[in-house]
Amino acid sequence: MIFLHLFAFVSLLNTGSIIIYTLCYVVGCFLMSFLHNYLDNFYARTADAASINLHIRSLLVFQMFSFIISPLFFAAGGIGYLGTVTVTLLALLTGIPALIILSKSIRAGQKAEEIRVVQREQPPMAGKEKLALVYVLLFFTVVSVFLSMVTYIASDYYRFSDYSTKSGIALMITSFAACLGVVLLKPLKEGEEAARKPDRYFRPRLQTLITGTAFAMGLLLMLKISSSFTYFLFISVVLGYAYGLFLNSTRQYAVNISNFRNNTLFLTIYNNGQSISFVASNILLACIWLIQKTTQLECYLLLFTLLLTIVVVQLVLLLRWRSWY
Repeated sequence: MIFLHLFAFVSLLNTGSIIIYTLCYVVGCFLMSFLHNYLDNFYARTADAASINLHIRSLLVFQMFSFIISPLFFAAGGIGYLGTVTVTLLALLTGIPALIILSKSIRAGQKAEEIRVVQREQPPMAGKEKLALVYVLLFFTVVSVFLSMVTYIASDYYRFSDYSTKSGIALMITSFAACLGVVLLKPLKEGEEAARKPDRYFRPRLQTLITGTAFAMGLLLMLKISSSFTYFLFISVVLGYAYGLFLNSTRQYAVNISNFRNNTLFLTIYNNGQSISFVASNILLACIWLIQKTTQLECYLLLFTLLLTIVVVQLVLLLRWRSWY
């Protein structure tokens, strides 16, 4: 973990070659994703229910925390000497606690019995699990497209003055609202029923509410009833809170599928969902650009149509999932 901190924060900032930068970025992302997925799957299959809930909330809150810090970094001048100092401080703030936790874990591990996880042949994913996975990947794609275009929406569609600062503020507040959604969602009560029905962790009613909210907020964003920044922030807060609920509930489902059914495939794909959605969103945005060039339609009209269409598909998938449940 210390090596990854140094690799990511030092090598990427202090190279003038795009080839070296790309190679370092790819290798760093691969190592970080591999380590994260390995630890996540191991923890999901060995921890008790209370520890899993703590693990899920801690992981998601720290992820959202990074989205809060990132706009501040770029707003403060994320280049040159100041940028190097900033990321060095971030490395220290995250690396030192990691070292303390690691040292305590090693001392505790020396006194504890070794945990052995029996690796059995994994059963194939059920139809409902495949449906849930497609739903999750579509939601990640919507989020990825929105994050990629939020500055464009603030500048060209809502025409805010000082749009870069305002879009950064909106992203920070959205991430903070997502943190609240993660923390405030109450975990399901454990018991014998949970072991028999891990599907209930998907919370289909909650997913329907989340997706319906995303559709309503996307519609309000497109209609632009008001051009005020307050209106834009309100939509951002509601979307962020709904996203936090989505992250907590779907990760609970992914972890419990791994725990109860000895199937790590779902959790592994879930952990790579944001990377998969990033690729998908770039392909979709390229398609929008090509259609706009061919038809001369407004880009924002194509963008909102794409987002709302994906959300409608998600609602259809949820209805299908609930009919099976």
